[in-house]
Amino acid sequence: MIVVIAADISYNLEPFAKKLALGLGAVYRQLDDEFLLKNTGFFEEPKQGKMVFTGQVIASKLKVQSVRIFLKESNETIYNRIVLEKKISVEQAKIKHLEMLKAEKEKMNRLYGIELNNFEPYDLIMRIDNLDQKSVMSILEKFIAKHQSEK
Repeated sequence: MIVVIAADISYNLEPFAKKLALGLGAVYRQLDDEFLLKNTGFFEEPKQGKMVFTGQVIASKLKVQSVRIFLKESNETIYNRIVLEKKISVEQAKIKHLEMLKAEKEKMNRLYGIELNNFEPYDLIMRIDNLDQKSVMSILEKFIAKHQSEK
């Protein structure tokens, strides 16, 4: 079983993905651009065991069976999170986020030929604005179990 989770580029998925992997009895693997660019066969190779990956690149390019989930937030929620993390104003957070999005869109297109925030490859797009992490985790574990039983 392979699970791929993605979110807005400003969302730190690593702690969440590690907890999800633990709850699923899976292994969390973080793969960076250097690995993905050097190991292009990774996207086609069959995978053994239970694994959780993060990122829009893997969700878009992976050719093996997997459960792909996108955690979606409103722009307001994204800006407020950036305000808290960076200790900046909402207006500065909007500007920072737009700059990050522009740079990431260009990078994804240049390196991988994919469109950032393209929701087409996902099995579930989950709005998480008003949910705590425990609720999100519970919903995802149930969705993954149901998805796996249907395959």
